[in-house]
Amino acid sequence: MDQLLKVSNPPIAVNAWFQLEAFYRAAADTTGQLTLWLDGKLILDLAGATGTAGWVAWDVVSVGRDLNPEPAVLYVDDCAVSKTRIGLTG
Repeated sequence: MDQLLKVSNPPIAVNAWFQLEAFYRAAADTTGQLTLWLDGKLILDLAGATGTAGWVAWDVVSVGRDLNPEPAVLYVDDCAVSKTRIGLTG
C-alpha cells in the first residue's frame, strides 16, 4: 500500500475522551483504502491493495508503546458502522 502518514505517533491524552474514525475500502487492487482521523484530524491515509477477503472484521485493541502510566485502561463508547463519515458531532 502507498502510505501517506499525516501525523507521526499522534499523542493520546491520558484520562481524556478521543474519537478515532476510520474509512476502509476492501480491494485486491489499487482501489483499496484505509484512512484514519483522530479527533477530526487526518492522521493516516493508505491507498492500494487491502486484501482479498470478502468480509471485514474489526476489534478494539491497544497496541500503544511507551505508555505512561502503565498499564493503561481503554474504555470504548459509541461504536458505529456507516457508509458516510460520522465526524466529531456523531
